Order: sequence, then C-alpha cells, then structure tokens
Amino acid sequence: MKTKENNNYLYSFYKSGYFLPFIIFTILSISNNYLFFHKTFIDYNWHYFYALWGGVCHDLFFFSLLILALALTSKLLPKTKNIALLVLFVFLTLPIFDYFYFKATLERFNWVVLQFVNYHSARGYIGNMGFVKYYIILAFIAFIVLYWLSCKREKFAEPYSIKFLSAICIFFFFASWFSSNISFSVESNFFGHIKVIEGKNNVLKNLYFGSVYGFLPKKTFSKKNIKFKDYTNNEKIFLENNGFLPSFNKNIKEAVFDKVIVVALESFALEYIHSVNSDIPLDASPYFDYLIKNYPHNNNFYTSDFPSLQGFNVILSSKIPFDEKSKKKQEYNLASIFETKYPGSTWFLRGSSRVYGNEDIAVKTIFGFSNLIGYEDLSLKFKEPLGFVWGYKDEYLYREAFDILSEIKNKNYFMVIKLLNQHQPIFSEIQNASGLPESVRNHPNNIVKAIYDADKLLKEFIESCEKANIIDDKTLVIITADHYPPLGYGHTELIKSDYHFQLGRLPLIFYTKQKEIFKNLKEDELCCQLDIAPTLCELLNFEIPKEYMGQSLLSESFKPRSIGILNNGKVFYSSPDLVFSDSLTSPATDTVVIRKWINNLSAKQ
Repeated sequence: MKTKENNNYLYSFYKSGYFLPFIIFTILSISNNYLFFHKTFIDYNWHYFYALWGGVCHDLFFFSLLILALALTSKLLPKTKNIALLVLFVFLTLPIFDYFYFKATLERFNWVVLQFVNYHSARGYIGNMGFVKYYIILAFIAFIVLYWLSCKREKFAEPYSIKFLSAICIFFFFASWFSSNISFSVESNFFGHIKVIEGKNNVLKNLYFGSVYGFLPKKTFSKKNIKFKDYTNNEKIFLENNGFLPSFNKNIKEAVFDKVIVVALESFALEYIHSVNSDIPLDASPYFDYLIKNYPHNNNFYTSDFPSLQGFNVILSSKIPFDEKSKKKQEYNLASIFETKYPGSTWFLRGSSRVYGNEDIAVKTIFGFSNLIGYEDLSLKFKEPLGFVWGYKDEYLYREAFDILSEIKNKNYFMVIKLLNQHQPIFSEIQNASGLPESVRNHPNNIVKAIYDADKLLKEFIESCEKANIIDDKTLVIITADHYPPLGYGHTELIKSDYHFQLGRLPLIFYTKQKEIFKNLKEDELCCQLDIAPTLCELLNFEIPKEYMGQSLLSESFKPRSIGILNNGKVFYSSPDLVFSDSLTSPATDTVVIRKWINNLSAKQ
C-alpha cells in the first residue's frame, strides 16, 4: 500500500536528494545569465528580459532532463545511486565555472575547456579568478562532499515521481521555446521560423541559450559535401562589378618592397583612436593620430572574420571561411608564397603559448611560417612579468621582434607580430597607473589605458627600428588588428553601435618611406581584411593567387565593398549599392547568383 508520504511528489523529490541541487542550480543559472545580461547591455527593453528568461529556462530544461534520466536509471538500477550523484554534481558545477570564467574574460568557459585544452589556457583561466573566488569554490566543494555523505546515509522513500519530473521538463522546454519566438524577430511562422540575429540580436541569442548549452556537444558546420556551382557569364559580370569576385589587374610591374612587418594589435577598433572618436582622450592615442595624419591609411577597413585565428587566416590567405579541421598547407597563403621565394624568411611572433588553441598547427602547417616564436621561446630569454596571465606582454614581444629584425635586416623577410595586451581581461586593469596622463589615468574605462599602452609601445618600436636602420626604403610596416573587439569592459560605452559589432572597423596604416606608391589608395572607400594579401602581392610583385577573394587596394579596378563572416554561420556584405546578410549554411536570399556565391564559399571546387 502506498503511503501518503510517498504520494507527495515534492516530498518524494526532496527525499530523493535532488530537490536542493535543483534550487542551487536555479540560483546559479539566474546569476550567470544575469551577469551576461548586465555586462553586455546598457539599454534594456523587454526583448532582453525575455532572452534572459529564456536562458534560465534553457538551463532548467537541461537540468530537469538530467534529473529525469537519473530518476529512471536509479529506479531501474538502484545500485547506481553513487554514479547518479556524481553525474549530478558534475553538471551542477558547469554554471559555476562558467560564471567565474565569464566574469573574468567575458567569454564562455567552453571556449577554453572544449576548444583550447592545454596547460596555458587553464593557467590563464585560473589566474583570472582571484583569491576570493578560490574560497567560494572550495566552500562549494566542501558542500558537495557533506551533501554527498548525507545522501549516502539517507534511504530513498521512493525514487520520485516520474510524472512530476516529466511535467517539469515539458514546462521548461515550452517556456524556452516561447521565449525564443518572443525575443527575436520572426520571418516565418511556427517551427519553420527564421530568427534575425544580426548585431545585438546575436548577443541576445547567446543570452537565450543560457549557461549550460555551450558545454553540450554540437555538430560542427561543414559543407564538404556541397558541390561548387559554376557561374554563367552574366553572373560573373554581376559578381565582378560588385566585388564578390575580384579581377586581378596589377598596376605595379616590379617589386616595391622586399621586407614586410605586420603589427597586428589585439581586439583593436579604429574607433579607439582619438582622431576617429572624440570620446577617446587626446592623450590616449597621439602616435596613432600622427600616423593617420601623415601616412597612407584607410578609414573604412572592416573585419572579415572573428576571432584571432580566423582573422589571421583572412589577412594571410584572403579567403573565408576558415576550415579549422584542415591540416593541409595553404599554398596560396602569403607566408607560403614568401617561403617559396625566400626559404626560412617568415616569422610569426606571439606572447602566448605556441600551442594555445592548437594555433601552432595553423601557423606552421597551414599558413606555412618557417619560424614561430611564442611563450616557450620568450621564457628562455625574459623573466615572465607578473600580473598578466595570457603570456608575455607586448613590450617583450617588441623587444624580441627588434632583436630578430636587427639580425635579418639585410635579408628579405615577412614578419607578423601578434600583440596581446588588449586581450580581455585587459592587463591595464591591474597595471600600476602611475605615470599615465591625467585624462587616461582618471578615465573610468580601462580600455583607454590599454589604448595608451598600445600607442606608447608602437611608437617606441617604430622609432627604435628607425634608429637601427631596420626600416629602409624597401621595408613596409602595416599596422592593423586581428579582429574587432567583442563587447564588454566598457566597449559599448566608447563605441555606441548596434550593428555587426564584431565586424566593425579596424585600423589600417601603411608606414613607409615610399608614400607615393599609395597614391591610388582612397582613404574612405569600403574595404576589408580580404584585401591585405592581394595588396601585398602587388607590392612584392608576386602573382596574385586565383583563390584570393580580395582585391589590391592599389588597383584602378578596385570595387569598394566589405565582406565578412560572423560566428562561422552568417555572411555579411556591404557596398554603396548593395547591403545584405544571410545564413552561410542555408542562404535564403532571392538573388540566385548571390545564393550560389554563398554556397561556393565553403564548397569544394
């Protein structure tokens, strides 16, 4: 006979040892999603609150589903109680670690755990936590141990009501689904709807998915089975006229430069420069302002991909999207081409570990650089500075670059200096502020301190190279960035933009003694990262590979436009005559030729 006690679903749920973790998980989920919400948005409306609600419902749906699975398992296999508890508590810790990592770096924890698994990434994560958070984690672990022991002593009156748990799962599933339809603009109805996720709505989508979703295995997008579709003559004309397919008409018939230095700032927006954005103090970027005033540059140079590895792929290979699974060498990559002409002459310098995110494979195997300098190499020469968990600060990287350039200055070379100081969390947040100009030191936004630091170090590096005769008539220095900054750390206060925030404008400055070569460069025409490699090919008198999607900025036939991909899922195009955004996986545009072009981006030829 069933007792009254056993008929009480909530009491049975509590007695089973799962009710308390459910409450804890709910609190953690709300806290974590609110942190994302609070850190990302300044102005709120009801769309944001529905997305916040949806994120919490998403988390609770997954947690309820887990509990239901454990309930069924423990009912069928009573001896699996300890395993069930272990699975439960592992799942329970996910939003906790996500919370601390997200608070420290404004990025999801799964980027480190699932994509960048190595000692240096873990060290970077732990180093950003702070002592107080260590104590909180230790206290939580102690709670888990005590709770586990109490559960082991407790005899379950009944596993709990399967009906009750099923009802919870169904409720949170429909709650999250309803929130999805409310939060985003809908282009069609019911289950076949398409969410518009451009600009800030893309952040809303991440908020809506909640904390736990990032830990679940997801199918990687691949179009390897999609066949290349040939264009008709009329389609080719349309694509060429709009800059989709470049026409390679070189104006320069002989090499202008034989030495190239690419200084790639980390997460650095063009709007971080005072002469572009008056909200940046004058004292924060005097050298950048000087360079823009006196050297060839472009004011409408856009990111084409995100994050760093994808950004460098575009810069070096003039192609999107980047196939991270590929281990084949890109013969058309600028570094590979340079190597065929001058073996052993290419350098890639970075302050973080060579193996961070498996980027050593990309840099040496795919991109074809013969020399890779990273944390491991710098540690043999410099004592690691305190207070910066990502690796070596830019001052050490500049010093290493200067030493190498001093040795090879009479040879041909291609060097990329991948800077790090502006990586979130910005190290200037914990840097001693003494010696800074008052307008920078007292500015409430720490990005401004990082801008000042980048400006000062770049000036010191360029001037040191000039004094050492490293920069001669045959040397070109390109100053740009790997990608646009993600939201957070005051970015939205300095740059008030709603549209495609991760595909924004970057600096592009050509430091050279031969300024007249850039007389065809139009400062305000739309261009993007795809155009760097073909421009360099023209200046180095290399044949421009047919694989390139970009155009030489010096070509008289240049078509102003920007092309980019966001989150490997959406392609953006902008020109004076045409603007569109569409899904990379299933383009829905009414224009057949554009749909065919999107299909061919990832298709095998």
